[in-house]
Amino acid sequence: MSKPIELMHVYFGENKNTCGTCCNLVEVIRGRKKLRKCKAYGGFHSSKADWAKKWVAYGLYGEHVPQPMVSDTAKQIFYRVGITQEVIGCDGQMEMEAEHDR
Repeated sequence: MSKPIELMHVYFGENKNTCGTCCNLVEVIRGRKKLRKCKAYGGFHSSKADWAKKWVAYGLYGEHVPQPMVSDTAKQIFYRVGITQEVIGCDGQMEMEAEHDR
């Protein structure tokens, strides 16, 4: 299974720091477990969005974000088929098919 940090690297590039020192990493207590989540990724109610301190940070490192920066649709496609053009396309972007005469 792919890690959510891979999707964030596609969208925002990599950073030389680790996620453990980023202001967007939050710790959530669920029962007896301490989970880490990224505010820029979202998904606070999903185990697929669990984060690791040791991961190489992405391009938004250190920038406070008020909401998730990746759409739920992009996350779903990412988990189903991996990194594809549909994942990294723009939200609301239209795609047109060209007809070929042969």
